[in-house]
Amino acid sequence: MKKNYYLMLFALAFFLLGCREELDYVNNEGSSRSSYQFTKDNVKTQILHKSDYESRSFLKPNIELFNTFLQQNEDSASGSLSKDLSADTPEIYTDVFEEVNYLNAKYYSFYVTEISSDGFEKKIILKYIDNKLSGKYILKYKRLNDFKIDPNSFQLEKLIQSSNDNENSLITSQISLSVGCTNYTITTFNCGHEGNHSNGEYCSVDGIYMPYDVVSSVYTANCQPGTAGGTVGLPGDGSGGGIPTGGGPLDGGLGNDQTPEIITLPTTAPLYIIQRPKGIICNTLNLNNEEITQINSNYNVRLRIYQYLALSGINPQLCDGILTPEAEDFVKTALQYFKNHPNTTWEDYYNEFLATPCEKLKTQSTNVDYKAKIEALDKSSILSLKKETGFSESKSGVFAELLQAVSTANSDAMTVTVTPSLKGYIHTHVNDYLTGNVNENNEEEVKMPIRMFSPADVNTLMTMAQMATNGDYSQLYGTMVSSYGNYTIMFTGTASDIKTGFDTEQWTKNYVNYRILHKFWSFEKLFLNFLKEEMNVHGVELYKIKSNGTVQKKTLNSNNNVQSSDCPQ
Repeated sequence: MKKNYYLMLFALAFFLLGCREELDYVNNEGSSRSSYQFTKDNVKTQILHKSDYESRSFLKPNIELFNTFLQQNEDSASGSLSKDLSADTPEIYTDVFEEVNYLNAKYYSFYVTEISSDGFEKKIILKYIDNKLSGKYILKYKRLNDFKIDPNSFQLEKLIQSSNDNENSLITSQISLSVGCTNYTITTFNCGHEGNHSNGEYCSVDGIYMPYDVVSSVYTANCQPGTAGGTVGLPGDGSGGGIPTGGGPLDGGLGNDQTPEIITLPTTAPLYIIQRPKGIICNTLNLNNEEITQINSNYNVRLRIYQYLALSGINPQLCDGILTPEAEDFVKTALQYFKNHPNTTWEDYYNEFLATPCEKLKTQSTNVDYKAKIEALDKSSILSLKKETGFSESKSGVFAELLQAVSTANSDAMTVTVTPSLKGYIHTHVNDYLTGNVNENNEEEVKMPIRMFSPADVNTLMTMAQMATNGDYSQLYGTMVSSYGNYTIMFTGTASDIKTGFDTEQWTKNYVNYRILHKFWSFEKLFLNFLKEEMNVHGVELYKIKSNGTVQKKTLNSNNNVQSSDCPQ
């Protein structure tokens, strides 16, 4: 994957922070509890496809009826003379749709391939009780600027058979939309332990795919307009939280039985539809049919891709969007990756390929296994040894002890065996110590190791990058633990920046002599200037990880002095 494509995505952190935070609480103030308690055991959700639609023949007559109703409404709303002939006729998209099972009810939801002039998107919902059709609904909602659904925009319409003789005719029931008595609630589900929500993703704790978030409507018969309503998604086994999002009193046809009027998935981003105004085929992302089905089937990835495109100034819903080759390549590469790794979440993908070094180091510093290795090394008893100690980490997250090398006159180093599976290494640089030898004045010699990365450390990182034939260096790191502080180096350059050959005795001597020449410099300044002036290395970045968890990037200013920049919290 090409690194420059990922640089365009750093702004996504603003979207990723607090992902689904708006779903993760229950509003208890002044609300009456609903009898509906959704859990991961009594709610089953599925994303279905065209073959599923074909096999569920009972759905087709109702979808055809809905299509007729939508087209008739479109004609009557615009008028036969003023209708915009360049626009698509609204129709129901059946290549990807949803099924929700709750108790004895099944809910089938279909996306309408049209956004109305007032900004509302629509979903058709067919409710079945004991496999018999119980209700036909249209759920309308708007989106926020980041493409997430505005939870206060939900509106519900119930469709009933018209009273005329045409059995294929539908009319909308009389539903008041004033705020008050119908609450729309989004419920999430915990993955194994509280606080970890998995919206349709694989939960390794339970060994299952978690239900998708669901939105449901609750009718409160005695509610007065303007008062608070009930809430769904109460805390409990497998249940997350719910948000009552307003609505209005409905007619008596939407009574409160054993199941909600509707349960559906709050579509995280618009489905990717090839818009077809008259005479034009619009496919902003240049996706093939398989890719279109894939992106429409993955709620979480689609939202992130839409957000990426929005930040790039592209609206994938419009035919006049300007798409760069880098953006198109990113989308296609991401879809291919998720196809090959179906259990990967967007967050995992982001952390592996898109996160900045600052974000990676903050994530790494909270990793339990990594922290344990740092704590094992960051002890006076370890740092007072006469030789270095440390661990290697594989790309699969397995740590192993490094081979220790006995201290010599020129080195206290240890051996790091570099293989294509090596992700990084952690090692110590020890304190000053008595060598046991005496000088010409009969004084015992003191070894004073440089408690900062050495040319050999940089060489190890460069060798690791050299073995990353896919051009992805973002995972690679080297960490040094010392009494001077804990530091990490990362390679952020390109293949042309990779240089090796710094693991020789001569480079060690050059580094020691450079220190003698600049004996009043800090170790940070010593390393960064030696890296720049003597080694002529580019693309290696230095970070200090402070004891309070703060990560600082260390760079040289125009005067070759060290400047520290705290990573964003």
